[in-house]
Formats: sequence, C-alpha cells, structure tokens
Amino acid sequence: MPTIPSPRHAARRSLFQSGIGLRLALAALLSALVWLTIAWALAT
Repeated sequence: MPTIPSPRHAARRSLFQSGIGLRLALAALLSALVWLTIAWALAT
C-alpha cells in the first residue's frame, strides 16, 4: 500500500518546486527590468 501515495507525493513535490522555480525566474526578470529602467533613467 505505501507504494501508491509515494509517487503521487513525489510528483506533487516536483510540481511545487517547478512552480517555485518559475516564480523565482519571473521575480528575477522583473528585478532586472527595474534595474535596467533605473540605469536608463540615470544615464539620460
């Protein structure tokens, strides 16, 4: 019986980690955009 919830739990954990990774990448992209805007504003 313990073999059935095991893969499901692993899949859910991997999905959660991938979601966190996507959110982290989005946040990094947003911060990079903000820094680029600040640098451009200072340069002009």
